[in-house]
Amino acid sequence: MRRFFFFASLLITILWAGSFSFAKGRYLPGDWVSYTNLRFVTSIAQDFRYIYFGTTGGVLRYNKFSETWEEPWTESDGLISNRVSQIAYDSRYDQIWFQTTRGPCYYQPTFQEWFYGGTFPDSLVQTGREKIDLPHFFMEFGYNFFKDLGYIEDQLLRKYPLRVYLKDDWDNVWFGTSGLGVAVGNIRSLQLKLLRYGLSESNVKTIFYDQDKNEIWLGGVRSVSPSRGITKYNLNNKSWEYYEAFYTPNLQTNEINLIQGDNQNIWLGTPEGLIKYDKKNQSFKSYNSFAGLLDDNILSLKPDGRFLWIGTRYGVNLYDSKKDSLIAVNDGLPRGTSIYSIESDSQWVWVGTRVGVYRLTKGEATWYKFTTPEGMIGGRVNCITRFGEEIWFSSDLGILSYNLKTEARNVYHNHTEMPGDEPQQIAVTQKVVWVATSGGALKMDRSSGIWRVFTTADGLLDDNVQALWLDGDYIWFGTPKGLTRFYWNSPRRID
Repeated sequence: MRRFFFFASLLITILWAGSFSFAKGRYLPGDWVSYTNLRFVTSIAQDFRYIYFGTTGGVLRYNKFSETWEEPWTESDGLISNRVSQIAYDSRYDQIWFQTTRGPCYYQPTFQEWFYGGTFPDSLVQTGREKIDLPHFFMEFGYNFFKDLGYIEDQLLRKYPLRVYLKDDWDNVWFGTSGLGVAVGNIRSLQLKLLRYGLSESNVKTIFYDQDKNEIWLGGVRSVSPSRGITKYNLNNKSWEYYEAFYTPNLQTNEINLIQGDNQNIWLGTPEGLIKYDKKNQSFKSYNSFAGLLDDNILSLKPDGRFLWIGTRYGVNLYDSKKDSLIAVNDGLPRGTSIYSIESDSQWVWVGTRVGVYRLTKGEATWYKFTTPEGMIGGRVNCITRFGEEIWFSSDLGILSYNLKTEARNVYHNHTEMPGDEPQQIAVTQKVVWVATSGGALKMDRSSGIWRVFTTADGLLDDNVQALWLDGDYIWFGTPKGLTRFYWNSPRRID
């Protein structure tokens, strides 16, 4: 009987641990990495190597020895919820505990494993919240530290409360702010430094990669509350920079529909007009209907040498960078049609509308309807993408690939040949096709024609994928809850 009870207890223990443990199946740490708005800090903890910051968007990790940020922990890694209210470190078992809106969980670094459930160890919380006796810290230009009042103030008199703090063994005081992220003050030097990390706006509707600078530009539109700004992420030094409307000269809005760029400029399409960022002068300039735009709501953009093709709700504009002027190019298009997508090559310009695809031969002034026998592109066309001699169209019916040289066509009907909801964006290589939908990210192996759906069960923050950027063996997804990078071409896996 004693043996029976022993094995029964052991079995229950194994089943209990297994039911609360979490791993992303065949994925390894680092396969999925997500970035959110991490500037609202709720708690701080430390172990031998890291300082941990709980935020409303996940967990930040700062390496004390290299003095650099590690990749954050979010729901993509296994964190039960991105909204973390408290952190504690249990040195006896080497466990980092997190109290979240969905309950407690902890991470075991030795086994690189997440576990759900249990009782959060309140007695091990290291974070201080009460006022403490601090020296007067000096900050970078534009910011002031008010120790008695408990906040940091910027040059526009905006106040960021100091919510939590933690002292380490190296004369540093780590602060978590509400809205400004993490700050660290050194008691010897009396310097307080801001450590910027993460997105200005979690809703990522558009991603643009600037190859010249090796930087990613990110923007979005908020439906409930105004957007917080535009984010620029430098992949070389892992630094984050933000632009806010009204606090940045000539930047009229934070609401961004899409971003494109060329060697000289970054172009921002917004609901309130077109914005040009001059990379050399680092300055913004705005264009609206008074400057010649057919409509201020910009839906699509395509740089084309000295020109920029602009799609609005009421037709196409062409911007000439040498003349700094805008003209309308609408002859042959249905009156007042919305332009959802633009693609160009050396011979043609293509536009996707609510009534199909139109093509303009360069050097001419009239658009002509482009049709195929399948009728796949007779309705709303959301995206047009060029890859070599192929041009790909995504519509409300599915996807059509068309070879410009051989006129060969491949059709993928929505919900039959391809899973998921209506395709929004496409990224194409010789090996794979990636499609963004509101029901997840789809990948097709071009050699086999097999589709695979990736969702929050795999590592996405949200199934609504709004933007794609294919970066070699990695792909970046923009969703309403943040930016996610996926190591899709890992040699360890076959998806």
